[in-house]
Amino acid sequence: LAALPFGGIVLELLDLAHEQYDSAIAQTVEEIIAGTGTELLTQRIRDDPEVRATVIEALSAAGRTGLETKRRALSKLVTAAILDDARVDEAQLLILALRDLEGPHIRALTRAARAQGVDVTSGLRCSSEPRRRTTCPRPRP
Repeated sequence: LAALPFGGIVLELLDLAHEQYDSAIAQTVEEIIAGTGTELLTQRIRDDPEVRATVIEALSAAGRTGLETKRRALSKLVTAAILDDARVDEAQLLILALRDLEGPHIRALTRAARAQGVDVTSGLRCSSEPRRRTTCPRPRP
């Protein structure tokens, strides 16, 4: 690539992408360890193939996203699965659901929910009645 007229910038972008990927994964692992401890995390990854696959999927998704809230949600899901076997299936499903959601998807879902009268911060149905306190902001165009 370096020999191409535009190759230098492509190589720089690839280096930056690798740095961001590695940094996001490192942050995610630190958060998981803060919630589980190194020993338990290591044991669960070694002993349970489903937990191992869950951690790998979450770290891969965390490395690819630019959304900090999504990355933190992934670390919380893994932490819950590490701490409680009963949460592994739920974590797997939610990680797979989050894996491909990025900013444009979340904004579109937010607009759709608001258009249906759902307060996206609470999940409550919104009301246009003046006596009711729960109201939703109007969706952005």
